[in-house]
Amino acid sequence: MCGTYRPLDCEYDEKIAILVPYRNREIQLRILINYLVQFLISYRKYFAIFVIEPFDGQIFNRGKLFNAGFDVANTIDEWDCFFFHDVDLIPTNRSIPYKCPNKGTAQHWSTSVDKFDFKLPYDDYFGGVSAMNADEFIAVNGYPNAFWGWGGEDDCFEYRVKNSKITIVRASNGATKYTMLRHGQNEKGNEVNPYAYFLPHYFRSL
Repeated sequence: MCGTYRPLDCEYDEKIAILVPYRNREIQLRILINYLVQFLISYRKYFAIFVIEPFDGQIFNRGKLFNAGFDVANTIDEWDCFFFHDVDLIPTNRSIPYKCPNKGTAQHWSTSVDKFDFKLPYDDYFGGVSAMNADEFIAVNGYPNAFWGWGGEDDCFEYRVKNSKITIVRASNGATKYTMLRHGQNEKGNEVNPYAYFLPHYFRSL
């Protein structure tokens, strides 16, 4: 599913694609899209939101869905950058610019989430909401495809980014606050991956 908005009464400086992996969370998806559309229109952005969903019955694979969304988005238009956005994270302050990162960097936006007391849950955390230019995403070979279920893919992706000499820029603590919408733990089709904490270390050793 894809929706695009282009401001007609002004020039836009960036074209951004927002990729949202999704599985059986319709209420959260409606809340997120409703908020993001109003939020980004107020910034006069040229943007598209791509919702990427697995086939019926397939286990959730966040990394693989991001990769598929990236490929599909590039067949529709040329984008200045891509946002990788969890469906359950809602920005709570409109000062978040949602702009493209500088060349050679990756931007981590969701550094202050209410569930984590508005601080990083651990130093190398790179989940939630992030942004990269297309060239950088290709350079790191995208997200890993090996993580089925919940957990691990963001840690492995963070390692790919750093290993490619791309600098991760984190939003100042408290400057970009997000609310995490409530959802069940260990959901059917998105169960906790028992190898979530093992696989990132395994891939780093290769």
